[in-house]
Amino acid sequence: MQAQAISTPGRAHLQTCCSLRQRRARTRTCKVPAISSSGSGPAVLVDGLVVQPAYRSTPWEAEQKLQNSSRDKALIMFVSESGICRAPLAAAIFKQQLQDSPLQDWVDVQQRATRDYCLGEGPDQAAVAAAATLGVQLPDAGTAAAVMFDPANDIVAADLVLVMDKFTAADVLREVSSYDLINPGGQYSARVRLLGSYHPLLAAHADQTDGQDIDDPLYGNVGGAQEQVHIGWSQGSQPHRNTCLLVHA
Repeated sequence: MQAQAISTPGRAHLQTCCSLRQRRARTRTCKVPAISSSGSGPAVLVDGLVVQPAYRSTPWEAEQKLQNSSRDKALIMFVSESGICRAPLAAAIFKQQLQDSPLQDWVDVQQRATRDYCLGEGPDQAAVAAAATLGVQLPDAGTAAAVMFDPANDIVAADLVLVMDKFTAADVLREVSSYDLINPGGQYSARVRLLGSYHPLLAAHADQTDGQDIDDPLYGNVGGAQEQVHIGWSQGSQPHRNTCLLVHA
């Protein structure tokens, strides 16, 4: 069979297609200098490079487990930064108050940490000293070991999450607030409240940036006359802010 002659316009089109293919092939295997402090580095191939997707946690699985469970108690969760000082002390005080309340058999209490500084550790000595002053029995280290707050599971399981200050609130809400967009009916962010907002003295300072914060003793805020004056309490009239964690049920 005799080959057909290619017209001039057809030949030009074929040359253009071949040129494009060659350029695409060169682009796929081009070498890009690696970034280094000296401004030069070994060449790397960009072939096959992909961006790894980041997956956010979701509350769906926890919601399903909750629906299939037979839980008949409300869960209140106390959350502090390290989980070894304010949270275990607040939880212990609240449990003690529940003993004299008709809600004793209807409420569970847990504590969590938002940072991994002290996971697995028991209550700090500052919490132990404050508990002794208040006549509160703290659980042993094995029972009250610091556990990390798990947004996807804990915010679903808890009916109320009580955080100690604006920093722990930010840690908790960083992930939890996105769940309200995923499931608007869940009202997850609404479950997160400052513990200080329930205290009759701190509640009056709701208009201040940190007026309802319960300061962290691990940063040196251990109370005393100077701190009492700073927060507007006369000496001897009230315990310092760090031990004043009473929640009025």
